[in-house]
Amino acid sequence: MGPGTRHDTLDYHFGDYNWHKIIWLGDSLLRKMVTATSDVAEHVIVHQELEATIDKEQLAHWIEAMLAWESDPTSPNPYEVAVKTPTQTAIHRQLAEEEERALVAGVDVSLSDKVSPSSLIAMGIDLEGEQRSLKTLTKSLWDHSQDRQIMQVKLRSNALTCKLEEWFSLLQLYIPTSVLLRKREPQKKDNPKPFEVQLWLPSQIGSLVSFDLTLAEIEFRLRNGQAHEALGVLRCNLQIRATLYDVKN
Repeated sequence: MGPGTRHDTLDYHFGDYNWHKIIWLGDSLLRKMVTATSDVAEHVIVHQELEATIDKEQLAHWIEAMLAWESDPTSPNPYEVAVKTPTQTAIHRQLAEEEERALVAGVDVSLSDKVSPSSLIAMGIDLEGEQRSLKTLTKSLWDHSQDRQIMQVKLRSNALTCKLEEWFSLLQLYIPTSVLLRKREPQKKDNPKPFEVQLWLPSQIGSLVSFDLTLAEIEFRLRNGQAHEALGVLRCNLQIRATLYDVKN
């Protein structure tokens, strides 16, 4: 089956599904109405039991905020998460401020006039993300991929190769023993692809060689922000999916 025939077949299936969905819309609405009518008493009791466990002042404040938001969407949304979690940008700013205070005190920990320790680790984490993205993009190619798609992968691969060369030249300034790790690393391929190259961040080095543990602390703080951001995106996507399931059903 060629790409054109495949697209036509998918269109036929989607059209047939939408046609059946329209025909069965009345039965679907009837089932939902019957289910809602039979379950309304149970849900009311569960809701009342939940309200009984909440402080009355907090409950009144919540109802007031909810009614205000429903009448005026510009009011604060009570359904939004109010807890602020650290982000990579905020942590990077904190690290930059700490480096600024060290410079004012006459302590310069940078070994390069272009990249500071925190910028180096942030650069490595960004390269790690680019490696994963390029790996996914490379796996998406197949025998019938267009020249434009292959060209985009090649250009991104070449750009990442140049970034890796710059990364290792900076890394050996802050972690000289990383040169030994690269030499000891077994090469499974003569010319590994850019996304297969080991970056040798502090978390990957571990106790293999000695290095400044301040770099490991910086990576931990940035990883903490990265994890909170990933959890936030995952939570948002799960909420969207749950909403779509509710609308569809």
